[in-house]
Amino acid sequence: MIMAETALLPIEQDTSLVTWTIRVNGEDIPSGTLIRSIVVHTEANRIPSATINIEDGDVMQMDWAVSNAAFFVPGNEIEILAGYHGINEMIFSGIVTRHSLRARLMRTELQVECRDKAVLMTVARNSALFEDQKDSDIAATLLGNFGLSGDIEDTPVTHAGMVQYDVTDWDFLMSRIGSVGFISVAHDGQVDIIKPAVAATADATLRFGTNLIEFDMQIDGLQQYGGVKAQSWDPAAQDLLEAEAADPGWPNPGNLDPAAVSAGAGAEEFVLRQPGTLSEEEVQSWADTKLLRSRMAFMCGRAKVQGFASALPGITVALEGLGDRFNGMAWISGARHEITQGNWLTDLQLGLTPKQHAETFMDQSHPASALLPGINGLHTGIVTALEGDPASESRIRIKIPSIGLDGEGSWARVATLDAGDNRGTFFLPEIDDEVLVGFLDDDPRQPVILGGLHSSAKAPPLTAADDNHEKGYTSRSGMRILFNDDKKTLTIDTPGGNKLVLDEDKGEINITDQNGNSIIMSSSGIALESAGDLTLKASKAIKMESQTDLGLKAGTQFKAEGTAGLEVSSSAVTVVKGSLVQIN
Repeated sequence: MIMAETALLPIEQDTSLVTWTIRVNGEDIPSGTLIRSIVVHTEANRIPSATINIEDGDVMQMDWAVSNAAFFVPGNEIEILAGYHGINEMIFSGIVTRHSLRARLMRTELQVECRDKAVLMTVARNSALFEDQKDSDIAATLLGNFGLSGDIEDTPVTHAGMVQYDVTDWDFLMSRIGSVGFISVAHDGQVDIIKPAVAATADATLRFGTNLIEFDMQIDGLQQYGGVKAQSWDPAAQDLLEAEAADPGWPNPGNLDPAAVSAGAGAEEFVLRQPGTLSEEEVQSWADTKLLRSRMAFMCGRAKVQGFASALPGITVALEGLGDRFNGMAWISGARHEITQGNWLTDLQLGLTPKQHAETFMDQSHPASALLPGINGLHTGIVTALEGDPASESRIRIKIPSIGLDGEGSWARVATLDAGDNRGTFFLPEIDDEVLVGFLDDDPRQPVILGGLHSSAKAPPLTAADDNHEKGYTSRSGMRILFNDDKKTLTIDTPGGNKLVLDEDKGEINITDQNGNSIIMSSSGIALESAGDLTLKASKAIKMESQTDLGLKAGTQFKAEGTAGLEVSSSAVTVVKGSLVQIN
């Protein structure tokens, strides 16, 4: 054991007698309880935990007295204090979460596992939409939902809409604060959200040859980057939105420059790519955070010292006696307290992993909601039936080759351009057509047809060209709707020769039918041509008027007849001429 004169600074007390107190629901456990070991673990972005191993179990009596007592029932509030000579300080506060009995080679014990109250944020998955909020605002809301609070520093980015989907509140919170370069420190029943920083003054000094019992220190050049660039798509500019990370100025101990090390052992530049649309502010924060986490991972290690209660993530220690490469101020990311056999030792964790929370834990929603193994990606389907949906849900039947071509296949919904109550587009594929199939929630029982697929076996009705002038639709029988952006025409035609052409270039509308009849509307006027008779009939009047001349001509006989009367008049000369003119 390390004596007082070599104790970890700033502790200036006799460390020769370790004392502890375990308090459950505000009451100290009985003094006769035989504690074999106490282990407490706290770490940045992690929920503090404690494990207590207690001697229990009487083989002869077949009884477990401590287990039977009411102290260590899951759900009870528990506090662990530790110190020297009865001067104890809090090292853990939380709830009992697990109660286990163990027997090993005639050694029996009760093991009690405890977690900080923030563990309640990990129990259930939730979904939520946060509008016009910063990540610090979201943190306050999520913590408040569980009656938790803490010191929450203001984060830099305001999100128009941030979505939490089917993930625990804790994992969502850790992902969000980590993405903007912040960390969480849970302790004594509160959760602080802070920007990590190395203090100018050390909270403790770790000195080789004096108070360092064990240590492992390493410099990792592979995680270092000369710079970081983040990219997102800007639809307004139709270009990439890029941001270069600013130097975080993270003061690692030692005399090596991480940026210089990256030239030989790391990467000159690390590029982050987001195919979606992010704000300029978020892209910048993303790049800055990646470089910060890289620098925080440059020097990592573990240092074992005599136990002290103020060892928490976020404190700063001074390293001495470790040479030019490691001497200096170091940031502590975690602490592990172990009290056993009358001694209390603390392992301090230096540095922080460069990986974000989501990269480490991948706590995503399970495919198919974990009801069955999911199906990944898009699949090819073959249409087998368009009618007969037993559920009357407007589904069609398909076979999916990757699942199997035997059997009758699956019923699939059809995604369409517009759908509503007695309205929408109605285009179904033909039987034996090849279609593209996706699955709701990756559930193989929930196929959705996303569209059709052409191939060499089922060629498209038009030939693809880089100029891409022609677009349109052709039905099974050959009826077509065609757009030509080069000629600026819209054509609707049938295989029998009926056609409507709207021609922007010629400035005309041309309607023809399979019988040779046509109507042409152009700047010259309207031309109607009939291959046979032309009949105009109205239930009321037909009026014909011209601003200049009006000519009516018959190749043989011209007849004008009025049942109630007939009038021919002119304000000028009226000429009635014929080889023979008969009046009355």
